[in-house]
Amino acid sequence: MQDWKWPFVVGFAAVLAAIVFMFGLTEDQQIRNHLIGYLDSIVPFVIGAAAGGVVGGSVGFARGKGIF
Repeated sequence: MQDWKWPFVVGFAAVLAAIVFMFGLTEDQQIRNHLIGYLDSIVPFVIGAAAGGVVGGSVGFARGKGIF
């Protein structure tokens, strides 16, 4: 499982750095509010896709092991 952790950590750090960079580039409050609105719409999608991947991977692993 240790081999699977570093890509997630790198991906999370890259997304976090991009968000911080976007907020650092603008001083206009209206643009910041627009970015926050965009994040409010994309975050549930990412969480849902990740949850679907976890469920699908778990079911596939269980079926491969003969549990189901």
